[in-house]
Amino acid sequence: MDYLEKLVYRELGRGDPHSPEYHFGMLDALRYREKGSCIPQRYELGTAQADAYYAGSECGHALWRRWQEEAGDPAPTPREILSSELILPFGASKPE
Repeated sequence: MDYLEKLVYRELGRGDPHSPEYHFGMLDALRYREKGSCIPQRYELGTAQADAYYAGSECGHALWRRWQEEAGDPAPTPREILSSELILPFGASKPE
């Protein structure tokens, strides 16, 4: 499991009900944001698998934007975020 997979696992939580296609979409979006990797068309459009994949991709892009917002400038990489515990699970609020 690479560090992006660990971030996604931590973000979604243990026992996440999303499909593997959704997870692949999140990971591909995060890899694109971090490394500029191409986002593949893994599934035939119009299928449930493609819908789940692109929903996960949207979530991955939104997650990246949230990390950027929370981190301020300069924004850390996902590897730095994981090591510094700068992010909270989705829906959690920062302690005061």
